[in-house]
Amino acid sequence: MPNVVPLTEPAIPALIERLVAESSLFRGIDRRALGELLRQVGHRLHLAPGEDLITEGDAADAIYFIESGGFEVRKRSEQVDGQGVERGDGGHRIGQALPGAVVGEVALLDRGTRSATVRALENSVVLALRVGDLERAAGEPPHPAIQMRLNLAHEMALKIRHSTSSAVRHLEESLLEAQKRVEMGRFMSRVLIGTCLYM
Repeated sequence: MPNVVPLTEPAIPALIERLVAESSLFRGIDRRALGELLRQVGHRLHLAPGEDLITEGDAADAIYFIESGGFEVRKRSEQVDGQGVERGDGGHRIGQALPGAVVGEVALLDRGTRSATVRALENSVVLALRVGDLERAAGEPPHPAIQMRLNLAHEMALKIRHSTSSAVRHLEESLLEAQKRVEMGRFMSRVLIGTCLYM
């Protein structure tokens, strides 16, 4: 379980500079407003190697800025065994997340479930911002034009989730087909060798 640590006032100015410089998500935001937001809703998580920051299937309720350390991104296998039970093989590594990256950001657009697992590879520190806290801090509803952009972004987030799952499923099917071909090749080689030895 990640260790939650409140942000300290002396840490906030340097953190603001990093957020604006290293992440496109925070570019263009007034630094004073960002500082106030961090004071209201920001906190740090400390994770040990092997701890999950995000677990696939959990509720998407926060976004994270990686301050230090490193993470791997894993997607569960969508293959099932002969009894119709999903394989528990830990899934596939589909990427990594290093300092300066933001993970879980789709939660800003779609409060569904997490589409992948993000696991610490080493001792790591992240800034956590809970989406509910961000929404409460935002105050009044956005202008209709901004809401339309948010709606479009929500639709794009759904398409991204679907395409990630489809890509993993396609790759697994291709791998299974390749394994069948290898086995068929081995069988034919044995038949040929047996025939040659017989003759």
